[in-house]
Amino acid sequence: AFGGDPADVTVAGESSGGTAVCSLLASPAAAGLFHIAVVQSGVCQVNPDLASAEKAGQALAAKLGCGDVACLRAKPAAAVLEAYSASVTGPAYGTKTLPAAPMQAFASGVFWHVPTLIGYARNEMYGFFHGLYPLSEPAYEALVKQKHPADATELLRRYPASRFPHIEYAFGAMEGDALMVCHAYKLVDLIAQQAPVS
Repeated sequence: AFGGDPADVTVAGESSGGTAVCSLLASPAAAGLFHIAVVQSGVCQVNPDLASAEKAGQALAAKLGCGDVACLRAKPAAAVLEAYSASVTGPAYGTKTLPAAPMQAFASGVFWHVPTLIGYARNEMYGFFHGLYPLSEPAYEALVKQKHPADATELLRRYPASRFPHIEYAFGAMEGDALMVCHAYKLVDLIAQQAPVS
């Protein structure tokens, strides 16, 4: 309709948008809608199963005092955002639209085999941990030990607070590498078995 080539469509997303592209790659409903995919800082292992998503939705509705969809739609956006918990992200799998979790689909080869560009934004997770400021070095070490008890010693060696301009960035680098960087390499390995990857 706007002069583009409908046989040469690229779908691209960054962060939650990259996660959405993973869901599109794994969705039978996306048949023929795109021919190239770009996943930038997508976290493709976070989609909940249908039962978990429904449970989270029921908890949100209860928190808002709603028993039906009409009540939820009548709530102001600010009230919904205040009540919302980000514990469930991405579309639920186990549905007609998304039968399997994206990473399961990629591992089994049941996804759209289109050329895919996969990458991540450097230091993307720094901003997610500004709320920890000011973080002392002992507090940083305690946080790492709490979140990663089995690997804390090695993680603190690899991500020493002294290497970063702000201690919060050390934690952001650690979490970003685990969530996005390592995941990007795993995603490349899985998709490359079936489709061209850059």
